[in-house]
This record gives sequence, structure tokens and C-alpha cells, in this order.
Amino acid sequence: MSQLDLKPMLDDIQEFEDAGKKLDSALQQALAAGKVDAKLAAEINAGMMQVERNWLNPDGIPGRPWFKHTLYGARFTYAHLELPGLTEAVEKQDWPKAEQQAAILRNCLEKNTKLVEQLSVQIAAH
Repeated sequence: MSQLDLKPMLDDIQEFEDAGKKLDSALQQALAAGKVDAKLAAEINAGMMQVERNWLNPDGIPGRPWFKHTLYGARFTYAHLELPGLTEAVEKQDWPKAEQQAAILRNCLEKNTKLVEQLSVQIAAH
């Protein structure tokens, strides 16, 4: 039986998805209105690249610090692996490590949700 409560992370995922939808809508409206100039486009692109960088964990996943991405990795066989740190901890039933990996993912989600929300505000203010 799992001792891991993923409800808080699922809530964070929903918030990130909602923020992404708002950003998409704001960007669609700004594009349709012709309000996206080169400066704003560069700022939005830089923000979106930062979203990708925010999925990296400098410590890597447990046991394989060279895999830095929290969303995607590979097994020792090089088969794809989603949520590598969390998945491997759950597979080993290492609940303290699973909690730690879930906290890392939640931190990434919260950071990216705030960033995406800021990008929406930036578009609206332009």
C-alpha cells in the first residue's frame, strides 16, 4: 500500500495547466490584436525557455545525478521514463525518497505556474 499522497501534486498540476491556458488565451488575443512586437515576443520566448529550464534539478535523480530533468529521463536500459525520480522511488517502495521527489516536482510546478502567470500579466500589460 502506497504511503504517498499525490493529491497536492495533482492540484499543482491543475494550477499549472490553468495558468498555461490563460497564457495561451492572452497570447492569442494579443496576436489577433497585433500587440505582439519583437520586444514582447523575445520576452515571452525567454520566459518559455525558462519554464523548460525550471524542470531541471541540479542534484539530478537519486543514484544518477547526470539525469537532471524532473519530467523525463531514461532507465538503465535507456527506455523512456516519465517523472524519473518519483517513479523509481515508488517502484522501490522507498516512500521517504518518493516524498522528497514529489516535493521537488511540486517546487518545479509552483515555480513554473508563477512564471507562466507572470507572462500572462506581461502580455496583458503590453
